[in-house]
Amino acid sequence: MAVAADRLAPPTPQPPAADPTAVALRLAQDLEGQQRYDAAAQMYREALRERPDEAVRLRLAFALLRSGDAAGAEQTARQVLTDSPGSPDGLLVLGLAERTTRPADAPEVLRRFLAVAPGHPAAAEIRRLIGS
Repeated sequence: MAVAADRLAPPTPQPPAADPTAVALRLAQDLEGQQRYDAAAQMYREALRERPDEAVRLRLAFALLRSGDAAGAEQTARQVLTDSPGSPDGLLVLGLAERTTRPADAPEVLRRFLAVAPGHPAAAEIRRLIGS
């Protein structure tokens, strides 16, 4: 038996276990690409349970905004801004969400966004939106 065992191929190494958070993030990005924002938001929530991270929280806020959940986007953006008060993307999502949830407050937040990030890719559109 020892002779036969010498002729066997070495065991195939097992691939590393997939990082569930990385899988959830990749799936969320794919779902966003398919404009399935509700499902993407759910995947971002799953990722946040394992990795409470500002970048993931921002992706969640954008997905919620795109899915029509302005209140959820506002709440999530406020969480980002609690940790990073000058976050341009946090201010952007908050201002856009508040256009639905708190229309009187939205222009002020969007002006703060423009003050913090005048060269942001969304700045020109926001200027048009608020008329400045």
